[in-house]
Formats: sequence, C-alpha cells, structure tokens
Amino acid sequence: MKKFLFIVTMLMGIALLAVIILYLNSPKPVIAGMISPKALPSFQLIDYNKQQFTEQHLKNNQWKLLYFGYTHCPDICPTTLSMLQGMKKQLNEKYAKDTQFIFVSFDTERDTPELLKNYLNFFDPAFLGLSGEKQQAEQLIKMLRVVYLKVTHKDSYLIDHSATIYLINPQGEWVATFQPPFDSLKLSQQYQSIREHLGEQKNDQNR
Repeated sequence: MKKFLFIVTMLMGIALLAVIILYLNSPKPVIAGMISPKALPSFQLIDYNKQQFTEQHLKNNQWKLLYFGYTHCPDICPTTLSMLQGMKKQLNEKYAKDTQFIFVSFDTERDTPELLKNYLNFFDPAFLGLSGEKQQAEQLIKMLRVVYLKVTHKDSYLIDHSATIYLINPQGEWVATFQPPFDSLKLSQQYQSIREHLGEQKNDQNR
C-alpha cells in the first residue's frame, strides 16, 4: 500500500513539474486584436492637403491608426473620432509622438480635401484625412474587410459602415484590429500593450 501511494505521489509530482515547465516555456499570450503582420496592397488616395498618398507613405517611423468613415456621418464617426482624441491624450509621450491617426473617407462625392481638413481640425489638427475614388482604394478596403453601404434617402444619402480601427506598423503592415464598443482609456492601454509586446519580440530577434 505504501509503495502504491509512493508511486502515485511521484507520478503526481512529475505531472505537476511537467505543467510548470510547459507554462514557463509557453509563448506569451497574444493580445486581443493582434494578427500576423500582413503587407497592404497598392492604393492611391489624396490627403487633405491635395497631396498623393499611397501605401508607401505608411512605411516610415510612425505607427498608424486607420479609421474609415465620412464627414456627414451623424453619429458613429464623430463619436469614434472624439474617442480617438481622448485615446491620444491617454498615451505616454513616446507613443503619442510616433502615432499617426488617419481618417479615410468613403464619400467621394462630398468629402473634398478642404471639407476633410476643416472637419478633422475640430477633433485634432494632427489627424490626417484621405479621400479619393473608390477604385483607387478597392484592394485596401477588400483586404481590411471594411464594410459600408450607401443608403439613399430622398435627395440625400447616408453611408452605413463598420467602426473598426486598424493598426499599421512602421513597415506598412496591418498588425491589429480594434472593434467597438470603444473606451479611450482601454483602447490606449490595449494599443500600448501591443506596442510593448511587438517591441519585445523585435528585441528578442535582434539578440
């Protein structure tokens, strides 16, 4: 009986040790929203300064948060942009400095560069606005799975759309997706956690 109990205890100890070793050697959990880096397709838009903007402009020393919408949006866009304004204030100095917020308009008929600039200045003059013909950004929209639908109402129209925010790294790769509902503090914490996680990965690769 004692021998049996000894064997059982020993086996339990081995099993516990294996669990501990597995835990210590397991990879760090993936942060919510993160995806495997994906290179973006070619696109050609114009910014609110009437300058051409392509996928190459996403490859610099800044991280980008992309949001798709339109200036005549009655609710989702102003709410989300206000949230992003608050999120920016929650970021530490380093991350706030090297993060670019980009608003991409669906509304090619009404959202002129001048209108975009005036609209975004209300939230933050540093927010960049892009617009252009749909076909110029079609592959980008398709890859990011951006959902929108033009709904005509009498002499005007609205555009129903998703409120997803996309994170692009300095290499111009899509690395994370943030889904509503949003909270500026929680989103800033999630974003900073992703930055720290990816920074640790890069440091590990350079060792």
